[in-house]
This record gives sequence, structure tokens and C-alpha cells, in this order.
Amino acid sequence: GALFLSFVMLFVAVFPVQATDTVKDLEDKTSGLESELSDLNKELKALEKELNNMLSQIKKTSENLENTREELALAMGEEDAQYDMMMLRIKYMYENGNTGLLEILFASDSLAEFITRADMISAMTEYDRKMLKELQTIREQVAEKEQKLQDYQSHLSSLQKDLDKKEKDLKDKISRTSADLSSYTAKLKKAKQDAANA
Repeated sequence: GALFLSFVMLFVAVFPVQATDTVKDLEDKTSGLESELSDLNKELKALEKELNNMLSQIKKTSENLENTREELALAMGEEDAQYDMMMLRIKYMYENGNTGLLEILFASDSLAEFITRADMISAMTEYDRKMLKELQTIREQVAEKEQKLQDYQSHLSSLQKDLDKKEKDLKDKISRTSADLSSYTAKLKKAKQDAANA
């Protein structure tokens, strides 16, 4: 008995029904709740559209990030290969010493050929350095792009969490408003019956 009484009192506290509530009051309240529910549903639809756009952006960013990681792996591979080739040439020159280079130069049949070979050795060394520098720059640019995409992905994930929370809160509010509307619709029906029987 006491438990039932406290439940009834709680229900009355949540949905106070005064004896003075007229059919007109209940109609106004019901109409207000219907309007509020309609607005909340529109808000939910807009929020769901925003959430879908966000998920689409996250998917696109993930794809870009995956492509960039592949690009970075390729750039690192090319840089490593260029470095290895340069080291092989340096090793060859070191192992053969100046004697090996001098032999290449002095095997020339003419001064023009000597100058050409000297220019080739110098150009090869310069080419190695230049290519390595270019490949390092490309690798650094791709790594920077990867970092920016990771940061953007984190930002989008954070925004998605905020939108998910808003959606949950809005659905809870819609559920409460819908329950209130059902309650007032039932009260209005009863009030109209009572008025008709009076």
C-alpha cells in the first residue's frame, strides 16, 4: 500500500493534474508538446545529416591517410635505395683509393677525354648528393602530410563524439517529450469524456 501510494504521489509530482485543468488547458498543453516534438524531430534529422557528413569526411580522411602512408613507405624506400647506391660508390672509391680514380683518369687517350672523365666523376658525386637531398625533402613533405592528416582525423573523431552525445541527448529528450504527450493526450481524452458525461 505504502509503495503504491508513493508511486502515485511521484506520478502526480511529475505530471501534476489539477482539478482546474480544463479541456482547453489540456488541448493547449497537448498542442504545445506536439509542436515541441515536431521541432525536436526536425533537429534530430538535421543532426543525423551532419553526423552522416562527418562519417563521410572521416572515411575520406582515412583513405587519404592510408594512401599517404603508402606514399611515405615508397619515398622512404627510394631514399634508402639512393643512399645505398651512393654508399656503394663511395665504398668503391675508398677501396680503390685515389689510385683507382687516377687510373680511370690517366687511362684517357687525350686531354679532352681526361677532362670528360673527371667531370663525370664529379657530376656523379654531385648527382648522388642532389638526388639524396631531393628524396629526403620528398620524404619529409610526405611525413608532414601524414601528420596533418592524423591530426585532422583526431579532430574529426572528437567532433563525431560530440555529435554522438548530442544525438543521444536529443533522442532522450524526444523520448521524454513523447511520453509526456501520450500522458497529456490520455488526460485530454478523459477530460473530454468527463465533460460529455457531465
